[in-house]
Amino acid sequence: MRSFFFLLAVVLIVISSEKLNAQQTTTASAAKDAPSATDQVRLAHLLEQSKGNFVIPAGTYEFGGTLEIDLTKFGALSLRTDGPVTIKMKAAGPAIRITGSLVGRAHPEQIKEHTWLERMPLIDGIGILGDHPEADGIELVQTMQSVISRVHVRKARHGIILSKRNRNVVISDVHLYHNSGIGLFLNEVDLHQINVGNSHISYNTMGGIVVRGGNVRNLHITGCDIEANMPNDPTPTESGNIFIDCRKSGSVAEVAITGNTIQHFAHYHPRNQAPGGANIRVAGRGGFQPNMITITGNVMSDTHTHVHLKHASDVTVIGNTYFTTEPTDILAENCQRIAIASSVLNPREAKGTGQVVLKDSSNCSVTGLICHNLLASDAALTLTNCRNTRVSECVISGSRNGIKLSDCENCSVTDCTVTELPPNGLGVAGKAEGNNIRDITASHRQVEPIVDSLKGSMRKEWRWLRENKDGWKLTDRGLQVLIEPGNMWGKDNNAKNVLLHPIPDAWQDSADVSVQLEQHPKKRWEQTNLVWYYSDSMMVKIGLELEHGKTNIVMGHESGDRTRTIAIVPYPDESVQLRFVVDGLKLRGFYRKPGATDWTEVGTTNLPSDSATPTPKVSLQFYMGEANSDRWATVSNFKMRPVVN
Repeated sequence: MRSFFFLLAVVLIVISSEKLNAQQTTTASAAKDAPSATDQVRLAHLLEQSKGNFVIPAGTYEFGGTLEIDLTKFGALSLRTDGPVTIKMKAAGPAIRITGSLVGRAHPEQIKEHTWLERMPLIDGIGILGDHPEADGIELVQTMQSVISRVHVRKARHGIILSKRNRNVVISDVHLYHNSGIGLFLNEVDLHQINVGNSHISYNTMGGIVVRGGNVRNLHITGCDIEANMPNDPTPTESGNIFIDCRKSGSVAEVAITGNTIQHFAHYHPRNQAPGGANIRVAGRGGFQPNMITITGNVMSDTHTHVHLKHASDVTVIGNTYFTTEPTDILAENCQRIAIASSVLNPREAKGTGQVVLKDSSNCSVTGLICHNLLASDAALTLTNCRNTRVSECVISGSRNGIKLSDCENCSVTDCTVTELPPNGLGVAGKAEGNNIRDITASHRQVEPIVDSLKGSMRKEWRWLRENKDGWKLTDRGLQVLIEPGNMWGKDNNAKNVLLHPIPDAWQDSADVSVQLEQHPKKRWEQTNLVWYYSDSMMVKIGLELEHGKTNIVMGHESGDRTRTIAIVPYPDESVQLRFVVDGLKLRGFYRKPGATDWTEVGTTNLPSDSATPTPKVSLQFYMGEANSDRWATVSNFKMRPVVN
């Protein structure tokens, strides 16, 4: 009898243990087996035991197939982790697929009661690492109010896929990074109401967020960094960081793309990367034009085209900032009712690029653009074969022409300011017949060189920094400046009588500057320089300098008070002509003896590209002298002009 009760106790303990284990799987606190390519089977079993409230234990899992989650079995789903979880997907297809029973619309009265039981399936805190060429991250099929957050997908094909039909989806705080396909892929999906926010979607070769076909309404993309979602080489592409693709099928409307940074890295390579790619591309077809779209508050750079609209209508593109395009900022083709307004466009690091083009479009408005140095074509803004379109209140500087009209009818160009035109440039180019052009202010950039002999007088534009009035004088030989103690090379920045001259705006990336210097140094490092000057801590110098008793031509670059010598060339004389040639972000230094014809190149350096860099000036500097030395440098024959190509 005692044996019977002992056996019964053992059975009860076993049963209690199994019940306890079943409860523990709800939080998945049981010990994890060694990883295998069938971990998806084991997790599916634990998920079933958890009845949909599943907390995956921290660790690494290897999937040899898809973890299929059928919401009709679970109802509401919560798939979370109790720490870092990485799923290695070693097979084709999604690592996780969630399938619900949603049919029809999202109107509350049309949702079936059993579908409401599946509301808001949640995936949170999971990392997925592709280990198969066709491995994907997560797929949603026929779900209602799905939420995907704090998810990382890397080295897969597609990151997150929405298929067939979904409603009211939220995707936030995700990292879809370095995948061979598409980051977020809306694949022929019937989908209304989706919010994508606060996420990094980068380095996905076939596109960042791609909507291909389907029936999509109420797509919101906000507060994301969407970057480099194109080939990392010169391979042509038709995709983009954000691509709404209705070229073959589908209906997409009611889209807001707001407050994102969107860019590639095309400019930072010897050859353009991903030619044809776009930051935002919206493409329809003859039978359907994507419409009711707002693109606002974004910062865009470094793609073939920033915003490309083709067969689109009723689109507002306003309040964006565009830089470093290769070569087109905004292109609208076969469009109607496009409003482009209140944006700044500047190639910044690039040269000979940037433009706004409207082609074969009608009933459009371009208002309040500020365009600087857009040089990709004949004009900053071109209208070709357009009808009933207005351009107004734009400020354009540094382009070959301001606005160009070609085969346009009933278009209006009014109240625009165009500056820094070349000698033959026009505020409005093309044929004016059949169009309204008025109140265009146009001015041309200065092309005559700035010449100052510095003999007996000097231009009023010169300014002294830390002036010592007793340390300079004008003579019939030129401006003479006492070489006093002090330094500009490094962090001291205390030299006296630093002379500064402004550079015309249009010449700051295309300038040729020369001067003649004479000095008679006795002390090591005593020097007189021609300088391309941003601040006391950032400059490029070329000048005469004494080193070990010998005079040299020395060229150097300083940034943040950190100095770098570019070249030292022995030069036995005490008089020299020095020259800088700036072309874009390249500066070359030259010298020659007075009276010689040919220049000798000393060296080349790159200029800073950061838009926060101070405006450059030309500077003449004299320092590292001795107290009471009475040694004066003489400066004459200053000349500055734009580079003639």
